Amino acid sequence: MKQENEENTPASGGIKGTTLFQSNAVLSTDALAWRGASDTRIPLVFVTPQTLPLSAARTQSAALFINTAPVPAMAQGWLAVKEWHTPTQSVAHAPACVCCVNPAGVGRVLASLAQERARGVCEFFTNLYVVCAAPLMEDVRKTLEKDNISNSLYGIKNKKNNLLCY
Repeated sequence: MKQENEENTPASGGIKGTTLFQSNAVLSTDALAWRGASDTRIPLVFVTPQTLPLSAARTQSAALFINTAPVPAMAQGWLAVKEWHTPTQSVAHAPACVCCVNPAGVGRVLASLAQERARGVCEFFTNLYVVCAAPLMEDVRKTLEKDNISNSLYGIKNKKNNLLCY
């Protein structure tokens, strides 16, 4: 069955001008993946306490230690250092409860760190290293995937099994 206006479609001559579709779409469907120098988000790198970068990489970076209290040698050289501990209580209240910090709390910490960077409260860092035990990395990453604010501020850089390889 032929449509009435099939003869008048621009398919035969090609569509000229702008289209409604992207022509240069990013191939990755991972919302958290950092897309390189053109990506305006802050690169986020997951490392374990055993794979912390050397001091040269720390000079332009901040660190977020999750469930790890940094010893002075671990905290030295960063432009900003934050600590965050996951909740240890077994019973959680409603999501809006002010006494409970749910796993999404890491997104709030990242947002506050970005605010401090923008307001000049801390030094202006170009990378953020998330330091946590390897088993916790996937949980943190999944939590950040669901956090729209974190997705808009940070992108995971050099992701290979969520570990930075040296």
